[in-house]
Amino acid sequence: MRSFEKWRDAQLLAVTVRDPAAFGAWYRRHEREVLAFFRYATRSSGLAADLTAETFAAALESIGGMQRLRGVGTQRSLIHACPPPTHRRVREPSIA
Repeated sequence: MRSFEKWRDAQLLAVTVRDPAAFGAWYRRHEREVLAFFRYATRSSGLAADLTAETFAAALESIGGMQRLRGVGTQRSLIHACPPPTHRRVREPSIA
């Protein structure tokens, strides 16, 4: 089994088509960050988990779009490269 620990995100995504384990490594690297974002945005652990799963599934389907957004930041790349989930309920940011 290949170790992807030292690979950059762009490298992982570039070989995902040939080696699905690379996407698994990328997923494990960023899942916590994306889940935290959706927990904050929805205030629901269950909905956040669903949205995280949908986001990564959409990312896998649109690997080309993810590679074009290199350097933008993982969370932002995922949110913008993937189509919005159908049942997204995100709270409006409050202005303090």
